[in-house]
Amino acid sequence: MGYYSYKNVSPEEKKLIKERRKKALNNIDLDKLVYDPDPGVRRIVASKGYGLDILVNDEDEHVRLKVAYKGYGLDILVNDKDKYVRWAVADKGYGLDVLINDRCEWVRMSVANHGYRLDILINDESSRVREEVAKQGYGLDVLINDPDPEVRAIVARKGYRLDKLVYDESYKVREEVAELGYGLHILVDDPNCFVRGIVAENSYRLDKLVFDKDNDVRRLVASKGYGLDILVHDTDSRVREEVAKQGYGLDILVHDTEPRVREEVARQGYGLDILVHDTDWIVREEVAKQGYGLDKLINDKDEWVRCQVARQGYGADVFVNDKSRRIRESVAYSGNHLDILISDRNKYVRAAVAMQNYCLQTLIHDKSGYVRMVALFRLGSDLLKKYQGKKYTGGIFFESNYDSIVLDSDFVPDPEVFQISEEQIAKMVYSEDAAERLTVACMGFGADILVNDNQEPIRRAVNVVKRIKKMRENGVYIEKS
Repeated sequence: MGYYSYKNVSPEEKKLIKERRKKALNNIDLDKLVYDPDPGVRRIVASKGYGLDILVNDEDEHVRLKVAYKGYGLDILVNDKDKYVRWAVADKGYGLDVLINDRCEWVRMSVANHGYRLDILINDESSRVREEVAKQGYGLDVLINDPDPEVRAIVARKGYRLDKLVYDESYKVREEVAELGYGLHILVDDPNCFVRGIVAENSYRLDKLVFDKDNDVRRLVASKGYGLDILVHDTDSRVREEVAKQGYGLDILVHDTEPRVREEVARQGYGLDILVHDTDWIVREEVAKQGYGLDKLINDKDEWVRCQVARQGYGADVFVNDKSRRIRESVAYSGNHLDILISDRNKYVRAAVAMQNYCLQTLIHDKSGYVRMVALFRLGSDLLKKYQGKKYTGGIFFESNYDSIVLDSDFVPDPEVFQISEEQIAKMVYSEDAAERLTVACMGFGADILVNDNQEPIRRAVNVVKRIKKMRENGVYIEKS
């Protein structure tokens, strides 16, 4: 049976397994649980560093992997049948004399990463292993002639014999040479546009590259602010857009045939009196973002333009009752009429109210799980700021019966709504703070870790999100209100 699988297990046994896993997470009865029939329980025990002398010989490879991570029994695990266990042993720097001959290239890569017997690994059959050797700066005089361009690219990255590699047959190698600013007088005429693009990024011979046949190269030249008087008339719209970003030739580009170019002109705050009447909605939307002509754009035929007007806080008294939920949502994002919109019939509007940190104590009890989770996140963030620098392990977040909130099927995980980066998510998964862990669980991340969390609401959130994802995979779509 897998770690998180309850296949062919009765409901009663499933409940018992969950209880035992909970005990293991809380360091209870580890002396008994080390012999538990469920591998998931034993893995938790091993991760606690308990009973390693027993678990080192466990039948489950994931248990043995946990033991290896703890640095125990490496003399035994060095010969383990599972490649990931052996990789963990190599990562600890143990048994390199044995693992140098391992059949798995990932294990040998780890050996090379430790700088062990590079004189042997330089001739390894795997190019990935030889790449690791090159990264160590070893045998560059040999690896410069390696048949794999990825290996030679690393040699170039080390700055070795660039006088030779500047003529390498692989553009990937020549790219690395160009990145180091070497041989630009040669590479400016390189047949590969990516190489010439790097030359342009080095601001070399822009007087030549301004006439390059590749659009992206000319765009890079424009980004350097060079040759704008020429590139303002370029045939490629992306080049002209870059010229507009430099704030050049706006009097010409305001009449450009490409909407994206005119949009950039508007973003520069130029010609708004002309662009407010533009035929393309994306241009007029940008004009609205600049806060210009709102008295005209409030009646624009395009909904997205009117949304932007609403986001500027203009016409809120009119828009608050608009039939479009997107416009009412925009009113909420502007911070206006939150006292009215908190009771809006659409959950996305109410979620926008929550994003303004308005009446969160009310919205955590909203009928929509989607709104509740947005409110929970905002409230959790507020708590984090309030208790910044203080250590607490979850009680603070669950004191007000937040654990009674039940996720329902209308919750749709959406990281964009939460405005959070992947790096933050990774930190939150392992946070001591239950508020952070609950938030990331509700976004559908870190399920493998959080499914065994010691807080029941967090485990519940993981399972509900998992069920929703499974429904989607099976073609069952949740109707949005």
